[in-house]
Amino acid sequence: MVGACSSLAVAVFVPSVALAAPSAGSAASHDTTHVAANVVIDLTPAPGIPAWFARGFEETIARELAGFERLGTVAKQDVALGSCGADRACRLRAYRAADIDIVLFGSVADDTIAYELYQTWTPARLETGEIDVGKTESIVGLEHSTRRVFHVVLKHGGLLDQKPYMLEREAAASTTATAWTTKQIAIGICLLAFLALPFVLALLGGEAPKRLAAMRSARRVLFVIAVAIVMAVVLDPRRIGELVGASGWLVAGIGGLGWGAFLVFLVRTAFPPLDGLERVPHGELVRILATWCIAALERLAMLAIAYAPVVSLVVWLGASIAIPARWVYLVIAPAVVWLAQLWFASWVECLALRLDRRLVEGVASQDNPWSREITDYLMGYVRRTGWDLDPELLARSIFLPGKNIGGVVTYGGGPTRARIVVDRELLVMAMGPLLEDKPDDAPAHWPDWTVATIGPRPGLKLASTVPVPRARKQRAAYPGMQRKPLGQAATLLGYTMPAPGQLVPLISDNPEDLAIVRQLLSEHYPWFAPDPDEEYDATDPTDKDLLFGALVHALGTVRRNETQLSTLKLSLGTRVARWSSGVRARLADSYAALNFARHHLIQYLYYSWTKKTDLLTARARPVRLHEVSTQILREVSEPKANPSRAIAARLAWLSQFFAEPITDRRSVLVRRVAAGAVLAALLIAAGIAVKRSIEYHPIYLERMHAQEKGPVNGETKKR
Repeated sequence: MVGACSSLAVAVFVPSVALAAPSAGSAASHDTTHVAANVVIDLTPAPGIPAWFARGFEETIARELAGFERLGTVAKQDVALGSCGADRACRLRAYRAADIDIVLFGSVADDTIAYELYQTWTPARLETGEIDVGKTESIVGLEHSTRRVFHVVLKHGGLLDQKPYMLEREAAASTTATAWTTKQIAIGICLLAFLALPFVLALLGGEAPKRLAAMRSARRVLFVIAVAIVMAVVLDPRRIGELVGASGWLVAGIGGLGWGAFLVFLVRTAFPPLDGLERVPHGELVRILATWCIAALERLAMLAIAYAPVVSLVVWLGASIAIPARWVYLVIAPAVVWLAQLWFASWVECLALRLDRRLVEGVASQDNPWSREITDYLMGYVRRTGWDLDPELLARSIFLPGKNIGGVVTYGGGPTRARIVVDRELLVMAMGPLLEDKPDDAPAHWPDWTVATIGPRPGLKLASTVPVPRARKQRAAYPGMQRKPLGQAATLLGYTMPAPGQLVPLISDNPEDLAIVRQLLSEHYPWFAPDPDEEYDATDPTDKDLLFGALVHALGTVRRNETQLSTLKLSLGTRVARWSSGVRARLADSYAALNFARHHLIQYLYYSWTKKTDLLTARARPVRLHEVSTQILREVSEPKANPSRAIAARLAWLSQFFAEPITDRRSVLVRRVAAGAVLAALLIAAGIAVKRSIEYHPIYLERMHAQEKGPVNGETKKR
């Protein structure tokens, strides 16, 4: 993946350098005898005239001008006009920024074209008039009219011959602008203040300055602001122009690398990874891939909406700062795009700190005692299922206990680590309570490894028949603590529990009896000693299976880079956070189903629906997990069952992996209605196109007949 990303960035680097090359050639072209000019034909239809009619005349006039060596035609669609609309002054500025010299504006009616001819380097209106395009007008007549319109440009000593001197005067005038204008300074200050806005609001919201200074995005924003201030103080516009002109290929190459990196980001964001695709049953492959394609289209639409303001900002900056169009799109555009990315990442990191205070119980770091317990729980299931979990995915995630969140939520990501917060009640139900272990100041030492207590379960007496709730003790992390396990914790004799400070022998005070016990235990220990080649599993065999499904589902959210959007939704409130498209939910459930957590996720959804624990399993084998999942799906499919719409849809989707899937009637109805609407829209569009073609057919025949009969230099023009 790294090699592919580097290749893509370099692939954009090369054409960017090539696009920067004309800057040197354009300066040299002013010294030639015959100066070329770029021309745009910009015609608009009059009220009641179809748009294709005006486009046809644009192409015809451009085709006629292509025969002149000193004129080069450019399609107006190739010029970024932004939001100019019908404002000709705005369109002239955009054409000038795109290195267009001559613009022919016109309004096309049934029989005439009312035109205005402009030059952009002054700018000034050169000529106005009308071109006859009536029924009796021929193609040759239109060619003569076109040459007459552009005679003021092409004639000897005309406007085109005067262009080099006007450009020299303009360049001489531009060299006098050696200082930043007030408008440019105001734009720069506004952009820098916009970058710092998330941190200012976080500081006003009560965030500690030290925590803000420790943010990765804060350091990046501070670096950008410092560089911008230094450049504004040290360099002036003329000096920057000289540097860019002297090393244009280097500046364009940097911009190309920026575009390449942005394309890599778009590809990774728009097309979510689908791990475990090799484990898809052949009958479910089409369903999974269709869901993935719809999710990709949804992401592309969201990206287009999100970057629409950025595109508008780039166009506005190019027009406001008066930078040539080539450099706007090669340098300014990628810089603005990445600054927008930095601004969004700053919001995510600031809001993540705020959500930590609101949702997390205890410290929001790996020092939280529950963090290690959840990680051990997850890794135990990873080892037992054989899941090839990406270590990098685990490294950029942190598991935390939550308070009153009703399940599992994810947020953060980007410049900070993604948080996977699990409700504390769910943790206690699935893993047992966490008890605080407060050791003495002096660490305990074990002088004799035979000093221990043996019983059926830690903390239980032999005569006791009352069940004691499970408890997970916090691992001691103070200096000097070194405890070695007495073989396996569970032996044939029971659980072995060290008893520090207890020097009473296990069997008898008689040294001879104690020597016999020592010998027996020494022979017993090697048989139950842990295999040094096996990994140590710190999980409890009574842990519930449902939590593994929730954790894999959350890791899929991190894998698909959805946590940053979740951060914004959570910060806007619980109702907004609960909203999610059905396609995204199905893709997330597919990730869990394809990575050995299908049955565990079904149990988690069942618990979220009923809050019952009677069907929940603990470290169950695959056969038992399948039986429980089948029983849960059978219960959901019963008419008396009344789960929420979201849970019912998710269980129906997961049931497709079983022999007896649940039929979601509402989803089937929605799909049929959507297909019918699309079909009706296509039929209506086809009907409108046929109707317009029938109405235009007599007009077409009449025009063709008029062109065939029209006189052309005493002869009949035949087509």
